[in-house]
Amino acid sequence: MSRIARLVLPGASHYVLCQAAGHQVLFRTADAYECYSVLLSDCVQNAGVDVKAWVLLPTQVHLVVVPRCADSIGRAIRAAHVAFDSACPSRSVHDQPRWRDRPRMCAVQPELVAWAVRYAECLPVRRGLAILPEQYEWCSAYGPSCGGSVLCHRVADVVLETSSITERREHARELWLMRCLKTGMPMGREAFKQEVLSHSWRSRHYRCVTSGPPRTCRAR
Repeated sequence: MSRIARLVLPGASHYVLCQAAGHQVLFRTADAYECYSVLLSDCVQNAGVDVKAWVLLPTQVHLVVVPRCADSIGRAIRAAHVAFDSACPSRSVHDQPRWRDRPRMCAVQPELVAWAVRYAECLPVRRGLAILPEQYEWCSAYGPSCGGSVLCHRVADVVLETSSITERREHARELWLMRCLKTGMPMGREAFKQEVLSHSWRSRHYRCVTSGPPRTCRAR
């Protein structure tokens, strides 16, 4: 079965979820958290990715990022995972991979970015790891220094303007996000979806036409 194609729109915000394989614990010590955050910071800068929010959980990594190129997110995550696996070898038995095959991601409509940032930064509270997001060290909401890392710089117009969302609407948006991450489809209205799909089609068509020897080639 073929994998779902990534739909990436450069300049737009994307929600990214990296998960451990087989429910492994990714970060067992504070040194492991710090190591990954530093490596990820270097990799996103080198790949041309701006980070709006980040959260490191024991078995997951959640990011809200803005790529400058269509392949920026993939290159940044891949480089960070390779570097982290070298710096902190996995303790799993039978040489089981540490990470799932590849991260899940979806483009997020501008009007929903503030909610996506809030959702990610509140995850430690929902998982029982902290009482408030600002108290969880490995999160972009932590204190003025962003968890001791230069991973992101919080933007005033993106942060916590969604306190009035009802619990029912919050749950509906969470299910919507999970569905989009699973399918790879953009999270937003139809016009935004069509913009992302149109850009992805043009990108694949351009690569198909300009690369390799002359042959019949169609974008899928």
